[in-house]
Amino acid sequence: MTKKTGVLILKQEKVIKKVYYEKGEIVFAVSSLDDERLGDVLLAEGTITEEQYRQSSKLIAPGRRQGKVLVEMGVIAPEELWKSVCRQVEAIVYTLFQWEEGYFEFLEGDLPAEERIKLSVSIPNLILEGMRGVKNPSLLESDRKSGV
Repeated sequence: MTKKTGVLILKQEKVIKKVYYEKGEIVFAVSSLDDERLGDVLLAEGTITEEQYRQSSKLIAPGRRQGKVLVEMGVIAPEELWKSVCRQVEAIVYTLFQWEEGYFEFLEGDLPAEERIKLSVSIPNLILEGMRGVKNPSLLESDRKSGV
């Protein structure tokens, strides 16, 4: 609502997730969990094979992400990469609705150029879908004692 630009850093035990905002819009998200990395998501979806995963992993370097490598290898088309990254970012955000505790901080400021992938879903829709996936309904109830 405040149209801020920056990164929301969320921590739960050893897990760190970052949600990047530009003028109040989510533009990217990352996770420290291996199974939420793009290559692992593409492998789990069956979009790439284990061999393609291994080959592309060897070619990752600073400024050269696995998705770009897979496009350069001709394994996936740029349009499919875009859709996959959007699904990955949405999935990372959805998992945050399952957290019962953790810590967060918002660091306002310009974003790194490589973290600018505009999602095709609105924040209200993202919140609604995230709430639908909540397995523990008590997470959605207000705390009447504290007035929250």
